[in-house]
Amino acid sequence: MMKHPFRHSLVALTLLACSGLCLSSCGGQSASLPIMKDLSGDPGTFDLKDVKNDAPAPTDTPADPGVEIKPDVGTDETSPDLKDLVAEDHKELQPEIGPDTEDVEAKPEPAPEVVEEPGPEIIEVVETAPEVVEPDIFEALPEPEPEIVEQEEIIIQDALEPDLVDVLPEVEDTGPELPDLPDIAEDEAGAEEVEVAEDILDEEILDIVDIQDVPEEVEDIVEVEDLLEVEAEVVEECLGPPEPHPYHVPGAKLVEADFTKVGKAQPDEIYNNNGQDIPKTNQAYTWSLSADDERVWVGSVPNVLCLAFGPLGGSDLTFKSVNAVCEELSAGGEEPVDIFPDWREPEILTYDKATGNWAVRTEVMGSADEDGISDTTLGWRASVVFGDYYLAAGPGTGVLWGMEGYGTSIAIFKNGEFMGAKKLTENNEARKFLEMGGYLYLGSQKWNADGVILRWNGDESDLPDSLFEFAEVGIIDGEAAWLESYKGRIYAITWPSAVIGGGDGFKLFRSPVIPDCGLTEENAFEWELVFSYSDYDPDPVSNQLAGGGAMIVYQDALYFGSMHVPFQHKCANPADMINCSLEKYSHTDAFSVFKLVEDDEGTVDVECLFGEDKGGALVPTLGAPGFGNPYNNYFWSVSVHDGWLYVGTMDFSRFLVDALAAYGLPFIPGIFKPYEAFGFDLWATDDGVNFQSVCIDGFGNEFNWGARQMISDGESLWLGTANPFNLSSQGGWELWQGVLP
Repeated sequence: MMKHPFRHSLVALTLLACSGLCLSSCGGQSASLPIMKDLSGDPGTFDLKDVKNDAPAPTDTPADPGVEIKPDVGTDETSPDLKDLVAEDHKELQPEIGPDTEDVEAKPEPAPEVVEEPGPEIIEVVETAPEVVEPDIFEALPEPEPEIVEQEEIIIQDALEPDLVDVLPEVEDTGPELPDLPDIAEDEAGAEEVEVAEDILDEEILDIVDIQDVPEEVEDIVEVEDLLEVEAEVVEECLGPPEPHPYHVPGAKLVEADFTKVGKAQPDEIYNNNGQDIPKTNQAYTWSLSADDERVWVGSVPNVLCLAFGPLGGSDLTFKSVNAVCEELSAGGEEPVDIFPDWREPEILTYDKATGNWAVRTEVMGSADEDGISDTTLGWRASVVFGDYYLAAGPGTGVLWGMEGYGTSIAIFKNGEFMGAKKLTENNEARKFLEMGGYLYLGSQKWNADGVILRWNGDESDLPDSLFEFAEVGIIDGEAAWLESYKGRIYAITWPSAVIGGGDGFKLFRSPVIPDCGLTEENAFEWELVFSYSDYDPDPVSNQLAGGGAMIVYQDALYFGSMHVPFQHKCANPADMINCSLEKYSHTDAFSVFKLVEDDEGTVDVECLFGEDKGGALVPTLGAPGFGNPYNNYFWSVSVHDGWLYVGTMDFSRFLVDALAAYGLPFIPGIFKPYEAFGFDLWATDDGVNFQSVCIDGFGNEFNWGARQMISDGESLWLGTANPFNLSSQGGWELWQGVLP
């Protein structure tokens, strides 16, 4: 089923170009637009503040109600006076109370086997209250049985009935209606039979039995109903501080021959090109990748080349070459193009490690009778295996708040079974989940363009809604693009919130030290800025085009890099195709690599490893940007496997040649920098200094322009590719397994 909720318009044209960066595999949204926009000179823009003024702001997420605390009962202000109640209904037993009460007959001493001296609560009453209680009421109490205090295991119901139930007829109808005692025992203890500690019996049950020994007034004594309650102390069980990243002595490095392709997107449509039928593969990227013991989870996104930008960053929404096409019309041509040209529903798939079988999880897909969550999900961009759960998340098809399809999509599975799906309507992005200290966090962007870090508080108390409880525990400047734990904190790298043309590059923030029970909403505004890309590149034209790339901790240091979407620079003259293309090309930088070290006092030091001297405070120490390949524009995926740090890149050289050919422009040596091979690069290091090439050709597929995702399950290194060339027989995402022979 193909559904396309948006119509083509001048607004759509402008918005697509303005949102490409956030909607490609690397972008973000912005204060007035998503980070990607048409910079070719098209004056039409969206301004988020206008949208926000037209639509009411969403309400704040309500705070966690916490633990219900019962109000105090039995005080002078809230509880009935037991003396008055007794006098009202049992006047024949109640003598006149006056000055002669000191002559009241003494009460028998308690059996020494049961209580040797009054407990703490009784002592307090004896010291403060005068005697007013008619002795005859309590004389009916039977002698307590010594066996109660000698037993370590006891049934509460059996303990209460011999000593307390006999009291109840004497005070019947003299106060609030009492529940059945067995129910009280079961409710408070949580089971019919429980262990009751001797101190609880002494202080709670036996004190009630020996209430006849209180020689003073009982107005301040809590009612019998409340004394019977054995209140369970509520203690929050925290998981403790996060564990530090362990050091693993490097084993053998994987080489290209150690990787095997285990899956690939298949053609799902036929494209008719002037009477010629060409198979078309729409699912372009492994946009998210996770693994549990039994399976690998893949989340896809369709036709990213079409979603990200038009040809060479222009405003034309169509693209057509021998290897790729962005259709003007939806599949079949029945409807006008959507705001995202050639969009299709994304998929969640599983690969069975034991059998090698693939399955599409249709629970998230739409049907003829009902729309699924994928129907308003641009793609499944983030995922995680967290205990028994698998969570997938992605941005909605609505770009701005108030638009149809706006909101972060969340789908949850447990032990491989679908639990439910829902929209988070106050934010609209998902890039990276992070498990830290036993708690789960997600980076996103709020409706007002602030970056936000969410904590998952879901449980199964009230399915399915209770699964989708998230709290905002971090607010930062810029969309939270990648999260990593380091030195007891969470580090968050951003994509700029400002529209390209007025931003200042990505930023790196860190949380306060994580409490034992994880971050809460009280920590939301305690995050601090520790690095700005403008520290490295102060040029306002080039640094505004930089987004934050992948991050990872390796050998007690935090490594991260930059990302540069091709052809996003704003041309001086968009009508001049050749000069505009050259200008855009010259402003597409190769990525830089940085290393951050935090000492025991929390002071950070940032070093540029790969890059160039941009005139800022940081000068590279190891080499040229992009590991020496000028077409490596994304520091895109990272993973530590068997003690080695692996880095996957995006190499846009194949797209450059394809785009030039589509417009009859040659790839001219001497004007464009030379390239070694098409396809992504994969690099590895065992010390953080010496980086070695694993492959530079996209595992032999020149259309694999990106190593989009990498994860290690301890046994294998799994790599998912990005490949948007939908008319090529080699197009579509691929999954590769790297394992030593």
